[in-house]
Amino acid sequence: MSTQQAEAHIRSTRTLMFAAGVVLIVATIVGAVLSVAVFISAGSAAGNAASSKSEAISARRHVTDAKGSEAAMQAQYQAALAALQVYTDKYGAAGLMLIQQATAGSNPPAALLTERKRFEAANQAVESGYGNLNSAKDDVTRAQADAAQAAARASGDASSAEAALACAWITVGVSLLVVAVLVLVFLFTRTKYLAARACAAETTSEG
Repeated sequence: MSTQQAEAHIRSTRTLMFAAGVVLIVATIVGAVLSVAVFISAGSAAGNAASSKSEAISARRHVTDAKGSEAAMQAQYQAALAALQVYTDKYGAAGLMLIQQATAGSNPPAALLTERKRFEAANQAVESGYGNLNSAKDDVTRAQADAAQAAARASGDASSAEAALACAWITVGVSLLVVAVLVLVFLFTRTKYLAARACAAETTSEG
């Protein structure tokens, strides 16, 4: 190999070595940036999953509270029915109608008027209790629907968080693999460059 050929070989191998080094540096930077980005995304997804899980737990508590309120309204309604039943059993439907007729005048008997007011209060308590019970049942239905939606949202966010974390680790793994391959390529080109320099030195000494 002539001196000119040796110098040309050195230049070509040096160019390859520098190119491999530049590619290695760029790939390392890009891989690091991508890895940081995907881990930030995974962290955000994990935060969303934790928030959704907390909301689902809160929604289940609301269901429990709503059912407790429904049970209380049911007890009040049954108590109101029992109180009304006392007057129904005592006077009967006809007797209650007679009391209403007897107290319709301008100067009704005080005792009958008191009984009529008590009956009307008991009847009003039943109507109010019935309305409150239906409202409590509606609250339970809404709470259960909200809890189902929250549970579905929490499940979806948890799956997304797992997928994001898996993607992050895959990105890191691929980045490390690419960098490892480029390191080997750089070392190979460096070895070729050093060999070319050694060959050129031998050629020069022989000349």
